Amino acid sequence: MKTAKYKLLYRKYARTVLGFLVLIIGLLNLLLIPNGSGGYYLRPLYYVLVLVCALQFGFRGGLAAAAAVSLMYSPQQLLVFGMPNPEQLMDLGDTAGFFVVAVLTGSIADRRKSIHKKLLDQFLTVSFQNSYSQSIMQSIRSGVIAANRELLITAMNSGARDILDTRGVEGDSLRSIFYEHPGLLAKLENALERSQTTEGLELSLQTPGGRTKTITISMFPLIYDGIRRGVVIILDDITELKNLREHMLRSEKLSALGVLYSGIAHEIRNPLGIIKAIEETLRRELKNNTEAVKQLEMIDEEVERANRALNSRLNTAKPGSGVKRRVLLSEVIRDTLAVMGTYLEQRQVSALYKDISAAAVQGDPERLKQALVNLVFNSVQAMPGGGSITITTEGMIDGRAKLAVVDTGKGIDPNHIPLVFDPFFTTRPDGAGLGLSIVHQIVDEHGGIITLTSQVDQGTRVEIIFPADREVSGIG
Repeated sequence: MKTAKYKLLYRKYARTVLGFLVLIIGLLNLLLIPNGSGGYYLRPLYYVLVLVCALQFGFRGGLAAAAAVSLMYSPQQLLVFGMPNPEQLMDLGDTAGFFVVAVLTGSIADRRKSIHKKLLDQFLTVSFQNSYSQSIMQSIRSGVIAANRELLITAMNSGARDILDTRGVEGDSLRSIFYEHPGLLAKLENALERSQTTEGLELSLQTPGGRTKTITISMFPLIYDGIRRGVVIILDDITELKNLREHMLRSEKLSALGVLYSGIAHEIRNPLGIIKAIEETLRRELKNNTEAVKQLEMIDEEVERANRALNSRLNTAKPGSGVKRRVLLSEVIRDTLAVMGTYLEQRQVSALYKDISAAAVQGDPERLKQALVNLVFNSVQAMPGGGSITITTEGMIDGRAKLAVVDTGKGIDPNHIPLVFDPFFTTRPDGAGLGLSIVHQIVDEHGGIITLTSQVDQGTRVEIIFPADREVSGIG
């Protein structure tokens, strides 16, 4: 737009200057004709006029200027000298020179304009193709990075910046981004030196924002004119996909465990029922035998204890039967913290709740409280010397609700993290190993996904994503 505007201003200015030049030459021509000195003094200006017109307006403009100058130049010669003579013929040769200058200069100017137009068209075509390619590249959700032979980034789309949390810009080295993954850097070198292709390489990446992401990387050599110019990297963030896959696997384990428990409970409850029936019969028959009744009561207590143990194990896999309704997560959290306030004070643990934005779910409030209580208990047990728990809720823009519980405890060994949701897994001598498996079951009942990240001596973060109620969350 600016170039076109400048061209219009230039043409307007050039035509104005040219008009003044023609006017001045015309006036001088009229003034100098009577004394016969017009041709001598104005001859250079005639050539200048023809040259300028040819340069500005091309071949046709030059011819028109030559014709106009000839009309001004030739009559003057006839008036001054009368009949033709050799000197007059030489002056008339200048007239032919005007046309020669017009033809040569006009042809060169037209060719220059033609070349300029072709170059401009090529430039616009290349610019459009480059902009179109950039638009396509930026529209791809996967991350795309191009690097030269020195592994310096030459191009990066917005998808790559999102996946890397704005880590890396044009000119940065890939070595500074993936310095924690020497194996990946070795594969990049192979892609450069041996044209080797690597697809679907999965790795865990710590972003500058402190998040741990699971990404897949594919690497392809960048070849142009038969020469290896660099490497192209395709990134995909599969963190949520991996979490969902692990969540489904844990759900399948709990479901299989529920079937197993149900079968075991059925087989055990039948003989327990028979034992209890016999015990009640004997108690009636031996009611006068104090010692026998006492022994039978002990049998009854043990049968009841066995039944309670069976029910406790079944609860780890048995879905809740409560009625689901619209529940504000903020209400669940405030009720839970109010109930556990004294317990937290006794163990010198402070609890902070941050309601970032309104979040609600369709769920059973009692089951949700049960899940939160288990999470808080786990956090407190990880802080025997006291600490802090931060609970946040947030209504997400994609229609989901997020609940996060973060503690400052001793953290979890990385080798144990994949096992924490498995029933009966515990690192505490007096632990039952059912707390987190029950939480997982409750989250699963509500259609949510639970993830856990932890660093030894720094703390643990448990994050739950629920499908949210759009009206309450202010979404939609």
